Amino acid sequence: MTSVDIKEKSNDVTTGGGGNNNLDNFRGGGGGGDDSNDKNKTQPKEKKSSPMLFLLFAIIPIIMFFGAIIFVYIVREMGKAWKPISMPSAVVSSTLVLIISSFTLEIARSALKNKLLEKFKRWVMISTVLGIAFFTSQLVAWKQLMAKGVYMEATNPHATFFYILTGVHALHLLGGLLGLSYILLGAIYYRFTAEKRAAVDVATGYWHFMDVLWIVLFVLLFVWK
Repeated sequence: MTSVDIKEKSNDVTTGGGGNNNLDNFRGGGGGGDDSNDKNKTQPKEKKSSPMLFLLFAIIPIIMFFGAIIFVYIVREMGKAWKPISMPSAVVSSTLVLIISSFTLEIARSALKNKLLEKFKRWVMISTVLGIAFFTSQLVAWKQLMAKGVYMEATNPHATFFYILTGVHALHLLGGLLGLSYILLGAIYYRFTAEKRAAVDVATGYWHFMDVLWIVLFVLLFVWK
């Protein structure tokens, strides 16, 4: 068959002129159709999970909640009765601990992707310990303020917002700690693999979000005036 013949045969298939059998075969219909096309039509579509979409739906209400409190905080801060409190020293150390925990958790996730399960387990354990250390240091910060006689009271809105914002953030962080604990148990019993790590990705994303949220609160409470 010459090149001219091949070109004419190709035109018949694409335009449908004078070659219905060929067109039927191309569509998978008629006798002797392509089996692979038939399989594609009959096989049900595989449902794809979307863990990151689940994470997005989880953090949107949190953003809205904190956004409302921050808005009220800014409005009150512009008032005349605003008396700034001094920053407890434990807040600085807790901020550093939380930032470091995000890095260690990212190292753990990278190790899992590279199928280094022992390294993954070790860094998840370190991240969990750092998360507990952050939560503990927040309690120490509260204790430092109370030792100076700073409590939640209407005459001291800055202190009141400090207790509210750090308390609510700590409650949400507890959810992250539960997630890390679940990941740690899975790492100990080798339940996660490079292909099966959706829970690890969700827990890591949530933890990073808690980290960024805390940095925003830190700047709002003690840097932004």
